Amino acid sequence: MKRLYTIVLMCLALLTASAQSNLNIVADPIDGSTVEKLSSVLLTFEGATSVDQGSAASSVTIGSDKGYSAGCTLAYGEADNQMVVSFTEVNEEATYTLTFPENAFSAEGATIPAFTLTYKIGEETPQGLVLSPAGGTTTWLTDIVVTYGADPSKTLSFNTYSGDQPYLVNADNEQLTLDINNVYDSNLGRSICHIMPRLLITTPGEYKLVIPEGYFYYYDNGQQMLPGVTATYNVTVGEQEVFTSIPSKDTPVSQFQTLVITFPNATTVAANAAGSIVLYQNAETWKGSASLGYNFTYEGNQMTYSSYSPIIDAGHYTMTFPEGCLLLDDQPSAPFMVEFDIVENEPLNMVVTPAQDASVEGILNSAIISFPDETDITYNSGSITLYQVLADKEVTIGSAYGAQTTVKQEDGKSFKVSFPGIATESGTYKIVIPKNLFATSDRFNAETSVTFSYTAPTPAAFEVTPAAGSDLDRIQQFTITFAGDDDVTVNTALTSASILLYKGVPHKNEYGYLTGGTQHASVAPSAITKTDGTKGEFTITFSNPGVEPDDYALIFPAGIFLVGDKTFNMTDTLIYHATGNGLDKIVATPVGTVASLKDITLTFVNETSVVFQTAYASTSLYMVNPDASYDTYKENISATESTWAGLVSIDADQPNKLNITLMNEYTETGQYYISLSPYFLYMSDGTTPNTVNKVYFTVDPITTGIEEVEKAPAANGRIFNLNGVEVKGMKRPGLYIKNGKKIAIK
Repeated sequence: MKRLYTIVLMCLALLTASAQSNLNIVADPIDGSTVEKLSSVLLTFEGATSVDQGSAASSVTIGSDKGYSAGCTLAYGEADNQMVVSFTEVNEEATYTLTFPENAFSAEGATIPAFTLTYKIGEETPQGLVLSPAGGTTTWLTDIVVTYGADPSKTLSFNTYSGDQPYLVNADNEQLTLDINNVYDSNLGRSICHIMPRLLITTPGEYKLVIPEGYFYYYDNGQQMLPGVTATYNVTVGEQEVFTSIPSKDTPVSQFQTLVITFPNATTVAANAAGSIVLYQNAETWKGSASLGYNFTYEGNQMTYSSYSPIIDAGHYTMTFPEGCLLLDDQPSAPFMVEFDIVENEPLNMVVTPAQDASVEGILNSAIISFPDETDITYNSGSITLYQVLADKEVTIGSAYGAQTTVKQEDGKSFKVSFPGIATESGTYKIVIPKNLFATSDRFNAETSVTFSYTAPTPAAFEVTPAAGSDLDRIQQFTITFAGDDDVTVNTALTSASILLYKGVPHKNEYGYLTGGTQHASVAPSAITKTDGTKGEFTITFSNPGVEPDDYALIFPAGIFLVGDKTFNMTDTLIYHATGNGLDKIVATPVGTVASLKDITLTFVNETSVVFQTAYASTSLYMVNPDASYDTYKENISATESTWAGLVSIDADQPNKLNITLMNEYTETGQYYISLSPYFLYMSDGTTPNTVNKVYFTVDPITTGIEEVEKAPAANGRIFNLNGVEVKGMKRPGLYIKNGKKIAIK
């Protein structure tokens, strides 16, 4: 009906002899383009309200430069001013021409002259680098995509550190800064290389991009280097996206942390790319970056970005947003660049104690920072560091960071800085306070370094009970006593040091680190207990005691204890010996050799009770493998009932006894053991973990077979395992046969 209505209107138009004008005809695919194949073309007659077939519609043809020729059919498109030209699909390499004679179409108030459309199939595959845009005239220059012409899906790599680098120059041969990155494109599932001028280029003129040979490459049986390319761009006067921003280039600010961008001509804004937008200072220094999809937030026609901490360095700041990185009312955006300036106010008047060139005595593990001209100062969490200055280097004593080590005083304008380290040697020291660590609303401290001399006091001696050199069943708990009337406190700020227990005796290497021995346990300053009613007595308890026969080293770092405000404890290393008598005594059943292993009990005879360290505590059953360097894992045994592990529980009537039911019954000849980890049980005191970690059992269901094996090697001293296989020695725990006798090695 609409076509009939259109024809009536056209007849009326012809009768009234209205003035006629030519229309703009747009083809999809675009006229002159290269395609893989072709079977139809959509024509849109811009400026016409409707279009229909004309008297010469049947004369529309398609032909090629290689002799192909065929007729076409016309059909109506979805819109009243659209027509679809259809024909048998063509896909052979050639140049194809669609020919439309005059009167092929008719339209209201317009004459549609004869015209042609040309398409190419099978264009030669481009080689080397392909740039998009490729050069020529462009309205602006923000983002140049680089692909490999023969295979655009290949991810290109580039030689960042090669001698020749890509460069972009303007008409005056001035070089402009470029960023070159591989950006992952989630729509394609691979990375695409982008070359982006750091500043948006909208100034009219000629710009030349040069990519040297061998800068880009891809991997295909090794590095495949690509030739270089040069492209010239003629930038016309391009229109940036209309936007407003806070901060903006019109009003300098003293600091930057939040950027708000508003698009007054749009109602919605959303990210259209996952790439990062970079904040630069003076187009040189990176000051932050943000992913459009994650670090920007969007609401209505506004987008917001916040940096992690305030930026106060003076300079000109820019963020370039390339074409299409945003959707404004669901349409790709034009490029734009946010600009603003930061100007620094006069820095805060800051006083540091110890002061510059001061002479300091006593305890040096803190400083006071005050601001006499202010009433309310904010601390922006950052590191304040104490260094020892030596002839050839600076040694970090401690870096204070955060509210726990930098405490604001009640006056609102001073801070006590407690370093997690302490100066123990006389010499030169300095305190470094970075810029912008303290602030008011619009002013900040300047970067400050204070150097001073320090005279260390004589460290205070202390006594330890049990005494050094003692033979102990259990090396676990010690009492530390300082003589004198000074009040002794624990230096809880010394988070970089703990009281250490080493198995074996370590020593310091040339770099000051302990080497040799094995750290067995430690006690942090916060876990040291002071005896009530005393000025200088403390108790330390290691959660993992030393019980296996060996020498143990108890190590006190200097400064763990502070004696008044005068001095600190000396560094000391005390040596003890564990007798082995402190090991937990376990009676296990079954005892001796059994035909199978299924139900087990473990009784801790020197304890009144045991408790699991966690509700999910577990142990494991292994079988000794004397012929290999490892034992065979059999199953897990858990304190929690399950379908995949054996069950261990504490006996309800005898709380120092464990009842174990294995998930499987084991009848294979050999030696088995349960491996108890140090994180399995606590003993009667509720804090001391189990110390014995292996309990052995022997399974031998076929004794006659063993007796026959025993007789064979009786005269020659050869050694066999229970399977009758000869082994070289009895180096690992297990059951062996030598000279007709069973020998158990534990």
